[in-house]
Amino acid sequence: MEVSGIKIPYMCSLSFFQKWLGHLSIHDTSRLHWLTLKAANGLKIPYVGYAIVDFVVGGISVPAKGIVIVEDDCIGAEEGILGMNIIGHCWKELFHGRSLGVKSFTATMGPGARKAWKEAFAFCRQAVPTCETEEPAGTARLFKKDPSQL
Repeated sequence: MEVSGIKIPYMCSLSFFQKWLGHLSIHDTSRLHWLTLKAANGLKIPYVGYAIVDFVVGGISVPAKGIVIVEDDCIGAEEGILGMNIIGHCWKELFHGRSLGVKSFTATMGPGARKAWKEAFAFCRQAVPTCETEEPAGTARLFKKDPSQL
C-alpha cells in the first residue's frame, strides 16, 4: 500500500480507532489533495483522516507515528495494519539500539504475532543496507607481533 509513492505508515479501521484511540482527535485530510491511498491492486482506499499516536510494541517505545484511518469495509471493523514506520523503528531499536533483544521483544506475544514479526524482520534484513564500516558477521581480526603468512 502506498500514499502517493510513499509506503503507508500504519492503517486502522474507523471502528478500531474509535474503540481503542477514541480519545484522540482525527485530523481532517480534505485540505491534503495530494494524499491518495491505493491498494496493491491499484484500487483507491477511502480514508476518514489521520492521527499521530505514541506506540509501545514489545516494550519498545515508538513515539509520534502517523496512522491513517480508513473506512471499516476496507480492512475489517476491528483491524489495524502496522507499517514500516513502526516496524523499522522496532528493527533499529532491536539491532542498533539498547533493546534486550528479539526474544524479550516477542516474549509476551502469541505464536501468530511472533511469526508475523519474524517475517517483518526478514524483510527489514533484506531492505536495510549494511553500513560500509561494519565488518561482516563471523569476521575476526587477529593481532600478532610477528606477521605470519597463511
